[in-house]
Formats: sequence, structure tokens, C-alpha cells
Amino acid sequence: MTRDLRRFYAFRLLATSFLFVPVEVPYLTSRGLSFTAILGLQSLFSVIVILLEVPTGALADRVGRKWALSAGALLMGLGALLFWHAAGMPRFAAAQALLAVGMTLVSGPDSAYLYDRLVAGGADGGYRGREGTATAMKHVGTAVAFAAGGLLGRIDPGLAYLATGVVCLVAAAIAATLGERAPARRPAVFAGLLRQTVRAVAVSFSRARLRWAILYSAFIFVLLRVSLWLYQPYLKSAGFDLGAIGFIFAAIYLVAALTSQHIEAIRRRLPGPALYWALPLILGATYLVLGRFAASWGVLLLMAQKAVDGVYSPLTKELINRDIPEAGERATVLSVESMVRRLAFCALAPVLGVLTDRVSLAAALYACAATAALGALALGRARRDANLAEPAAAPVPAKRARAGSE
Repeated sequence: MTRDLRRFYAFRLLATSFLFVPVEVPYLTSRGLSFTAILGLQSLFSVIVILLEVPTGALADRVGRKWALSAGALLMGLGALLFWHAAGMPRFAAAQALLAVGMTLVSGPDSAYLYDRLVAGGADGGYRGREGTATAMKHVGTAVAFAAGGLLGRIDPGLAYLATGVVCLVAAAIAATLGERAPARRPAVFAGLLRQTVRAVAVSFSRARLRWAILYSAFIFVLLRVSLWLYQPYLKSAGFDLGAIGFIFAAIYLVAALTSQHIEAIRRRLPGPALYWALPLILGATYLVLGRFAASWGVLLLMAQKAVDGVYSPLTKELINRDIPEAGERATVLSVESMVRRLAFCALAPVLGVLTDRVSLAAALYACAATAALGALALGRARRDANLAEPAAAPVPAKRARAGSE
């Protein structure tokens, strides 16, 4: 198990380390795309992910999580290489589609693999700490990728896409070497796939604790995700140039890695529901102050938000994993959670875009603060109405756990 965990951490480090993010807009505009076309590519990515997130999770439960991870990283690598080589909107759209499909194969099955691998090794009680370490590796990879991508962009922005493709292909090779025992009775790959998808959606929203955990995860995710689009104009208004912004992005992701790595110590200091409510409180307060002041010291508030980002994933993934009733549907249910998160993002992001364009960046930041307050109130009431207690121990039958892991 130790060998598999090390390789899994290496996969998390590399799989989504997209070096091209800091240079994406200047690269695509240099290849003839308008800003409207660039946003169209982002919309295409979101639509594909929403449509395929749950079916690919169900597919991973059937063919094996490690093969889904390997195929996902392979497709993302091919998508990055096609971006590097492409010219014209149709080819860029094809490259974006490869990235999106690859992301759906990785998102959900990665946490499912880790949880069931720990169950198989009798160490599922340490999942939160292991997920924290894996999330820290992901943030470290992102930080290094952003810094390296910015430096490569100074030479040629296309090199960042080429390097991303190579990194993803290495991640695909690593995933293929993970240990995983096939289910004792494997169904036909596509037979009943739709039925399993529908059942996972029903399970996700019929169980009160699981439903609350999924909605809470989507709520925190959207407040964190929109920051990627708001940080750059905020830092620019605070007087930082593009080179400095790249290194600031790297620094704040290292903060996220640090808090992920220390999730167990943080959880001990804030037991029970306290930590759940600390996250939206920090996000709401920091967005409020960022909307009021555009200054260099605002970087400290961005770091506070990224500290929340580091805590968010291991905390919410534990909440969800511990209430999934069937190990054989774990990746499917986690993909439902990922789909809900992205739907929430698609609902809020256009509103913030309109506010930024037509009113001001400050108005968008204030809207994020208001969303944090209203969402926390709504979820707080839902938690009381559902009489939700702390998550119960993982209800995974031992035979299923052994059959689906290792």
C-alpha cells in the first residue's frame, strides 16, 4: 500500500499541473482568437464536464479507477499538445474537448481510488490526512507549474502547452502502475451504465447528510473557483505586473499546500461543526475587504482564501466518502458532487462577469461576500432541519471494499 500511495501522490502532483494557465489568454490571442472566442472555449469546457462528469465516474467504477486516471491524464496531455500545435477555432475546440473529457475521468475517481485503497489496507480512518497530503501535492504541482509556465511564456507561450502535455503523459504512465484489484464480479462495461448513473444521483440527494455535504462542497467550491478570474484584475489594480502576478499565484498555492498537509492539526483545533462555518466566514470577510481596498497588502487576504482552499478538499471529501453506501459506486457519487460544483460555478460566474464589466471589480467582490453570507445561512438552516450530526463511520461492506480495491 505504501508504494501505491507514493505513486498516487506523484500522480496528484503532476496530473493537473497546467503550466499554460498564466499564458493562456496572450497565447490564444496571438493565434488569432478573440476574447469572445476564448470565453467560448471555457464555456465548451464547462458544458462537456457537466454532461460527462457522472457517466465517466460510473465508467471508472466498472473498468477500474486507475485506468480512468491514466486515460484522463493521457487525454489531457493530448489536449495540451494539440493546443500547442493547433491553429483555428475548430482545432482549439477539439483540444479543449480533450482537456474536458480527461478532467472528468480524473475528477472523482482519484478520491475514490484513495479511499478504497486505504479501506483495503485497513487504514480508512486516516483518509482525511491522506487526502490532505494528496491535495497538498496537487497545490504544490500547481504552484510550480504556474511559476514555470510564466517563465516559459517569456520565451514562447506555446512552450507552456508543450511542457504541460509532457507532464500529463508522465502522470498517465504513473497511474497505470497503481495497484488495484478488479471486482470479483465485473459487469459489462456499458451495460446498465445509465441505470448506475441515475441511481447514484438518486442516492446523492435522497440521503440527508450526503445531500448536505454535496451542497456544502459546491458552495465553498464556487467561492474559491471564481477567485481565479478575480485575482488577476485585482492584483493589476493593486499595481503588480504580469510577472509578479505569476509568482504571487505560485506563492498562494503553496499556502494551500501547507494547510492541506496540516488538515489533521487544523481539525483538532476546530472540532465538530466549527470548521465548516469558519470557511465561509473567512471567504466572506476577505471578499468584503478586497472589494473595499485595492492594495499590495491584499495579497495576505488572497493567502487566507487559499488557506481555505487547502482545507476545503480533504474536509469535504471525507464528509462525502464516509456516507456513500456502496464502494462500487464511490466514483460515480463523487462525480455527482463534482457536477453539482461546476453547475454552481456556471450559475455564479456570468453574474460576476457582468458586474465586473458593467459596474466594477469591487461590485463582483462584494457579490462574492454576499453569496458567502447567504449560502452559510441557508446551509446552516438545512443542517438543523435535517438534524445532521457528524459523519458516521464509513458504511462500506468489507467484502465490497476488498473486491473493489487493492
